[in-house]
Amino acid sequence: MGSRLRKKTSVKDHRPGQTISGPTMMGLADAAVYVALIAEEGVTEAVTSHLSINFLKNQMVRVTF
Repeated sequence: MGSRLRKKTSVKDHRPGQTISGPTMMGLADAAVYVALIAEEGVTEAVTSHLSINFLKNQMVRVTF
């Protein structure tokens, strides 16, 4: 089973060079893990105590309509 989370970004989520900000990506990653926990285990009382990402490449903004 798989799923995909998407977030519409606004100008406030962008950084110079048309990349998406780290906090925006971290928030989406945190939400994805929460959804996965609910889907697999039925856990609804989950708390993120630590989350880190090593950015190896900038994530470019993709405009969709």
